[in-house]
Amino acid sequence: MLKYNQKQLAFIILRRNFLMKRNVYRILGCFLFAFTLCIMTPSFAKASVKNIPQTKTSGTYTGNVDITGDGNADSVIIRTTPDQEGWYINRFTIYLNGKRTTEISLRDHDCYYLTVKYAKMSKQHTFIQIIGRGENDYVTYNEIFTYNKKSNQFRVVKSFNDHSSYAEEIVTANKKGITVKHRVQPMETGWINWTLPFKYSKQKFIRTASSTKTVRSELGQNRKDKYSRYFAKNKFITAKKVTFYKKAGSKKVAFRVPKGKAVTLKKLIYSKKKIYLQFKYGKKYGYLRVNRANYNFEKPLFQNVNSRLSG
Repeated sequence: MLKYNQKQLAFIILRRNFLMKRNVYRILGCFLFAFTLCIMTPSFAKASVKNIPQTKTSGTYTGNVDITGDGNADSVIIRTTPDQEGWYINRFTIYLNGKRTTEISLRDHDCYYLTVKYAKMSKQHTFIQIIGRGENDYVTYNEIFTYNKKSNQFRVVKSFNDHSSYAEEIVTANKKGITVKHRVQPMETGWINWTLPFKYSKQKFIRTASSTKTVRSELGQNRKDKYSRYFAKNKFITAKKVTFYKKAGSKKVAFRVPKGKAVTLKKLIYSKKKIYLQFKYGKKYGYLRVNRANYNFEKPLFQNVNSRLSG
């Protein structure tokens, strides 16, 4: 048996501890490196939403995204054709991997330009959204497409061309569905926006909620005054005594708010093509129907809204 003095034993113990620590650090380093690679490596299977941008060639939109579901990026090109006067877009054509697939007429939509979005819920469920905008940037055309391999065509899975839908672009996508931004300018409140969820079922998108707490006022974005500070916080100052109701569509009064008081916008309900907004006053909650056709501009509900309405 080998015998060691105290100095030799101490050296052996120190060296053994050093080697053990070095091996631990090596293992930990390999793990961290592998983990970092997993994070940094792009994955086409991941749910995502992105823009397909317009190229330097006006009226052409180009993107490399997985459309066919094989995990590889496909070349997608949307080319627009103007009308004879050159004012509006007459039609657009979709090309996939260099091949012409689908042509859509925009003759009745008065579109000046397009916004093109790509949304991926999963490897099997990918979509192209095409939004046409006209005067004052209003949405005049809005449809979501998916690609059909058998027909080599893009088919519509959701049309928002009913103007009372107020839908704009897809903002999120995951395996459960998509979230779509909506936007409208009621005369009572000015521009507001909100999001609503949609699920993909039986080859079409179906809205899964009619109410949301995501509603926000946009009136505080362009000016710097005391009212902008209120609007930025979703607050509105009453311009007269305003009556709020217990439920959306109800005639039962919840409370009345005197002129010059602040109420906070909390919730939106969209039911039967009607918009109801929930406001909070103190600890009380009540509803107003907005976007009415017969709104009286001479007796506005809220202060400093009329001057911020756009044409």
